[in-house]
Amino acid sequence: MSEKVILTIISTISGVVLGGFIGFYGLLSFILYTQLGGFWPLFIITVPLGMLVFGALGLLIAIFLSQSTVIWLLYANLLIIISAAVITFFLFRNAVELTTSI
Repeated sequence: MSEKVILTIISTISGVVLGGFIGFYGLLSFILYTQLGGFWPLFIITVPLGMLVFGALGLLIAIFLSQSTVIWLLYANLLIIISAAVITFFLFRNAVELTTSI
């Protein structure tokens, strides 16, 4: 039973982190696709909303699926989070280098 509680906590936390990335990149792709730069204040809505929704999804997945399935989904989630963090790092590093060199 304690393994299920630990998996539920880890799944909820990883869902919150993934939801933050999805809220960030969803708004960023919307801004870049529509070329409407004035939508940056929507980060106040999109990132917390993504965190809440995916945190709840992580909680529900951990409650209703088997432990082995949850572990495999957490591995996949970890891979997605790491790749999104690397992309974010290089995205902002290049933006800072471009603004400081001008």
